[in-house]
Amino acid sequence: MDLVGNIKGRLRFVAAITLFIVLITAITVYSTALSDEVEIHCDGKVIVVDRTSKSVFHVLRSEGISIGVYDSVTPGLDVQVEDADRIVVKRAVNVTLTENGETKDYMTSTDTVADFLKAKGKAARSYDLVTPALDTSITEGMQIDVIRGERVVKTDVVDIPYETEKHENENLPKDLISVTRYGEVGSRTVTTEYIYREGMLVSETVIGESITKQPVTEILDIGTKPNTIVTPDGKTYTYSKVITCTATAYDASYESNGPWGPITATGKALASGMVAVDPRVIPLGTKLYIEAPDGSWVYGYSVAEDTGGAIKGNKVDLFFPSSYKVRQFGRRTANVYILD
Repeated sequence: MDLVGNIKGRLRFVAAITLFIVLITAITVYSTALSDEVEIHCDGKVIVVDRTSKSVFHVLRSEGISIGVYDSVTPGLDVQVEDADRIVVKRAVNVTLTENGETKDYMTSTDTVADFLKAKGKAARSYDLVTPALDTSITEGMQIDVIRGERVVKTDVVDIPYETEKHENENLPKDLISVTRYGEVGSRTVTTEYIYREGMLVSETVIGESITKQPVTEILDIGTKPNTIVTPDGKTYTYSKVITCTATAYDASYESNGPWGPITATGKALASGMVAVDPRVIPLGTKLYIEAPDGSWVYGYSVAEDTGGAIKGNKVDLFFPSSYKVRQFGRRTANVYILD
């Protein structure tokens, strides 16, 4: 029973509150409807007039309030006063507009710079430059400057570079490159907005972008298998590269080696297997293997131990212990292997 009693008590309370709100609302509406006066706001003054079925125009005229061509009246002049909450007269002010260098005076009763421009059929676009700001209130004698912008939209197709993947391949000779899949350049469409003012570019914005072709990744196999050469006597050497050179021969005689005689540029005694080189091409101390390109002759394992005034670029001078062998060798083309 206590529970039922509590519920009934709460329902009575809610009903009382609801009735109170309804009464207050009715009283407010009734009081407004009974009001027989309307305020006129004009020139900083408030004039109270009787509510009437006459138009706003007639009431303003009866109060001696003249309306200029560019003044604004809210609500409109043909509205009956009995239907108006209040009447507001806003006087027009003088405004000077300079648009792209051309200046003209206007009378306006609009509220803001944006409203003024719109009313004159000169609404500002997002890429126009307007001073003062569009939300600035209009005041007497205001100077408004507008520099019109030009919007250009351009669409270009731009390349998308492809990436390269490299994989080691132990079955390929060292440093040999094999293309497993060729790369293909992709493309994308880019739409850009350019804004110009007074002939000058003032902004550049990408407004759209889409891929029209995906790039294809290039795949390369890089050989890691050591380069080897097998000599006629069965020895195997590994090398990093091979250089094709012009080969000549010399011995330790004065006629062949001048005042240096049997001593190399590195201070060692000349011996078979020593070679004069251009150090810019083959550093001194480099281990070499030298033979004919077709294998028809072999100088064999050797070391770059000497230099020579005539040995420049891809040239080598091979030491022989006898003048006879020097004359016999002459000048030949050689493969010079740079050994590891």
